[in-house]
Amino acid sequence: NTKQNYFLNNQIIHKTECFKDLGVLIDDKLNFSQHTTKIVKNAYFKAHQILKILKSRSLKILIQGYTTYVRPQLEYASEVWNPMLKQNITKIEKVQKFYTRVAFKKAGLVPVPYTQRLIKCDLKELTKRRLVTDLTTTFKILKGQTHLSPQKFFTLTSRSKRRTLLLQHRNKSTKTQNNFFNRIINPWNRLPESA
Repeated sequence: NTKQNYFLNNQIIHKTECFKDLGVLIDDKLNFSQHTTKIVKNAYFKAHQILKILKSRSLKILIQGYTTYVRPQLEYASEVWNPMLKQNITKIEKVQKFYTRVAFKKAGLVPVPYTQRLIKCDLKELTKRRLVTDLTTTFKILKGQTHLSPQKFFTLTSRSKRRTLLLQHRNKSTKTQNNFFNRIINPWNRLPESA
């Protein structure tokens, strides 16, 4: 209740629109726009530093610098904050577009479109990488390889006899539709049985 004042030891608890927990900025709308802005800013800063410091013209070394120091900034705890707003998705992907474009230029290669740069650099789009991370985490939860109880977070459907790990849809609101345990159901159920 946003109109209610809450107290702790007779001290009023101040309201805030955003707070930080384990390095992730969580806002009151749960769209993680502030977190996205922060990680993109940090990633650009690191990208500029790496490109300035690395004197090599080898594309392989330049990309290793990116995957070691820049990309982790954009992927840390993505299971929690994976963006649903297109503007945030684009903002994050632009960092990789920028870095690969400058790396190509620095390596003396002919400029090519982003998709071809990804193939040449042996990189994947960040949206695809976040999806793989979500699917991997789901697998670990369902197989009991984390401290999370699968029964608490997922309901297996009883309709399918052949697919034992088919997930049942849950009730969701506009705030919870991008919650990890809601957004992963469709991609998980679309996986081929052999996967």
